[in-house]
Amino acid sequence: MLQRVCCAVILVVLFAIPAQAALLTEVSGVVFVNTGQGFKPVTGPTEVKPGDRIMVGKNGAAKIAYGLNCTTSLTHNQNVVVSNEVPCSANGAQPGADTTSLVVGGVVIAAGVAGVIALTRSNDKKKPASP
Repeated sequence: MLQRVCCAVILVVLFAIPAQAALLTEVSGVVFVNTGQGFKPVTGPTEVKPGDRIMVGKNGAAKIAYGLNCTTSLTHNQNVVVSNEVPCSANGAQPGADTTSLVVGGVVIAAGVAGVIALTRSNDKKKPASP
């Protein structure tokens, strides 16, 4: 029973993780973002999510930052859709660890350790006492 509860908790935590967000940075010139409600101009750092559309106008530029060591440069007259996949891992480079990954990893590990401790304690109670 306790194993099922631990597995259920771990699954809930994993499915509660939002799609990886990225940050639109170094915005200059004319840049628009469409999060599903039409294109809106941006002038500074803006969080973007998978499926969001970015349109860079004439004389515009920006970068999409996926974590610490992974950016994609956008130049004038470019239209892109923010991907679910981090582009740096596709070309062999490893993106930097971001805090979300570290926190989620820590929660998963802590849940696993707590589950093992709970299971070993419940087994101790079932052992007969020595005469």
